[in-house]
Amino acid sequence: MKMEENIMKSLFINKIGYEHHQEWKNCQDFGFIDERTKCVVDGCSEGKNSEVGAKLFCHLFQQTHNIKQTFETLLSLYPHFEDIKNHLLFTILYVTEDEENFYVHTAGDGYILKQNHENKFSYERLDFDNSPPYYSYNFVPKEYLKKYQDGVVIEVKSYSKQEYKNIGVATDGLEYLLRSEHKESFETYLLERKEFSIKRLINRFHAVCKDDVTISF
Repeated sequence: MKMEENIMKSLFINKIGYEHHQEWKNCQDFGFIDERTKCVVDGCSEGKNSEVGAKLFCHLFQQTHNIKQTFETLLSLYPHFEDIKNHLLFTILYVTEDEENFYVHTAGDGYILKQNHENKFSYERLDFDNSPPYYSYNFVPKEYLKKYQDGVVIEVKSYSKQEYKNIGVATDGLEYLLRSEHKESFETYLLERKEFSIKRLINRFHAVCKDDVTISF
């Protein structure tokens, strides 16, 4: 199934988490879906303006679909270490596809959502023990890094279309929905691609979703 055929059935959710809402912080997640890519990003909570870099990345990446070119532009705006630390630390997960496979490209933590041909859902968690490999570490002087001094690459996972009907990605705030009593309702709405119902579910049980959550599926 080509993404052009699947785009009308896609689903995008971007909601602020309860703790950020209570602390008057901006939502640090963002993402997009277009005819080529399903993408989510999650800004580092320690960055003063992570949401700015996350949204700007998505805006630029949606135009170029080229990580290198996107970061060249970002670094022209935020060239110094303090700029990078405060604006450009965010995870990146995105999905592309061809005739035979889905490809999930990752730099950082989050979730891979998998729907098989029997419409059963499974979830693959990417966990780095609260120290995710931000792609922007490639542009930080090594003396500032405790980990990832050898650099960060975009990892790619492949999923066969013979096994899966659809593949999506989500930020790690999805954990709270999956652990809650509302998981079954969430999966029903996900299967039916009911964005409004998922947003209403999160709003109704907002205290359950402590972290921001973005889903591109």
